[in-house]
Amino acid sequence: MIEIKNLSYGYDQSLVLDGINLSYDEKEFLAIIGPNGGGKSTLLKLMLGILTPKSGEILLFGKSPKDVCKFIGYVPQFIPINKAFPISVLEVVMMGRIDKKRFGFYSKNDKKEALKALEIVGISHLANRRIIMLSGGQRQRAYIARALCSDAKVLFLDEPTASIDTRGQIEIYELLSRLNKSGIGIVLVSHDINMAIHYATKVAYVARNLVMHDIDTKDNFLKHLKQEHSHFCDVELILKECSCKKS
Repeated sequence: MIEIKNLSYGYDQSLVLDGINLSYDEKEFLAIIGPNGGGKSTLLKLMLGILTPKSGEILLFGKSPKDVCKFIGYVPQFIPINKAFPISVLEVVMMGRIDKKRFGFYSKNDKKEALKALEIVGISHLANRRIIMLSGGQRQRAYIARALCSDAKVLFLDEPTASIDTRGQIEIYELLSRLNKSGIGIVLVSHDINMAIHYATKVAYVARNLVMHDIDTKDNFLKHLKQEHSHFCDVELILKECSCKKS
């Protein structure tokens, strides 16, 4: 689904990302973590086609990200809302069908798909409520529903649980995990390493370079720790501690 080869990107003369290689398929729940300023969100924007690589190649479904945008769902970290604008949750979700509008109007099928997406994320009962009246967690569910409504095959999320309480974070990750198991690719940037490790099957640690950790099985990870390697990050520290406690 996603192939990145020898990717580099920088602002002015400073490289933010250098020599990035990544291979991803929709069966995986990929979490991108790393220090502030390490290039996590920049990498996500490159995969979305918002930014253009300085060198290297990014392919989604074998094509440029800009050529397959209809297969991509994006949930940014922050979406500003005009408190005076009386838009409903259902209307927000239907925006995911905007490219399918005919003569400026949504069809009955568009509304049906929007309601279906709201059902999937568990807030169909809030369809007619104003989006501004929702809690942070409920609003994130609405934005995920909007991405699903576009018939996306992969969802990209930039810190989807920022400013949400612990219970709300768990609910969002549980939802994303279910979506992934249903066949939708999940790629997210996370500031919460512990939460990401608990749900992800692969974790990419990004700090200018990228190191991929396959954490799907305990045995594979323990074998990795026993090998000689120069990289040792928060992911390995946390997983090593967890493995020792279970042993």
